[in-house]
Amino acid sequence: MVSALIAKRALPIAARSARSAQPAQTFRRNLHIENTHENSLPFPSGPTRKVPVAIGITTFLAFGFSLPFLAAKFQFIKAAST
Repeated sequence: MVSALIAKRALPIAARSARSAQPAQTFRRNLHIENTHENSLPFPSGPTRKVPVAIGITTFLAFGFSLPFLAAKFQFIKAAST
């Protein structure tokens, strides 16, 4: 009985929302970037930039990995001082 009431109520709501739905519009940006060789990253890269890019990525990943451990050490030191 309750499901019949819910079904009666849901049908007009679904019909109204289907009528009011607008057709999907495609969104197009006024920007075009050629993803050619050595042009697919948002920073300069290539054979002459291998070492600086590797150092930067390694530093970024190492800092991100070590941050929880540094925070835990800080909390242990803070708890031990009180």
